[in-house]
Amino acid sequence: MVQCTKCKDHAHPDCIDMTIAMTHEIKRYDWSCIECKVCTVCEKPDNEEKMMCCDKCDRGYHTFCVGLKAAPNGRWFCEKFCSKQRR
Repeated sequence: MVQCTKCKDHAHPDCIDMTIAMTHEIKRYDWSCIECKVCTVCEKPDNEEKMMCCDKCDRGYHTFCVGLKAAPNGRWFCEKFCSKQRR
């Protein structure tokens, strides 16, 4: 089970489409569920339609906060924590 550090809700990783590798990764920081997630850059929860999550660490980012016009197709890794580690 994983637990949101903000609302304290629990979820089974399979039920929220979280891989085993990501489950290990989110234990390294104060993880937030999708309902509590904020942008890692601006720390705001708004503009949900522009929010995307890193495919390695599950941190949230607004597309415009990372210099993108739209979410990329396929997998995306955040530069701040994961882009150098993904290989």
